Amino acid sequence: MQEPKTRRDSSLISKTNRLKELDKILKHQQALARINSSKDYQDYLKPLLNQDNKWLDPQSFNSDEEFQRAYNVSWAKASAYKELLTLIEGAETRVKDIARRLDNERPATTKRSR
Repeated sequence: MQEPKTRRDSSLISKTNRLKELDKILKHQQALARINSSKDYQDYLKPLLNQDNKWLDPQSFNSDEEFQRAYNVSWAKASAYKELLTLIEGAETRVKDIARRLDNERPATTKRSR
């Protein structure tokens, strides 16, 4: 690839790279949106991710150390599950935002029809 000859050339290359990256992110978010709308996710995975956010009973453990270990594992799982839920369920909104950004940045002759 040749060096850009002008600032305008450099700007066009930068914009092209930005559009390619947005297209890549859009595809990723569309996949997550499809997962979110799938019956299997709604019926099985989502309830599983939501159900594991339970409080631990400290009296059911033999020692404070055992409880603390269980608490740390439980907290880590709940945090990961929450992050997954947020990632999957927010994908549709992100798809719309990214598509709008792409439409605004593309030249009028290359805009996709919806």
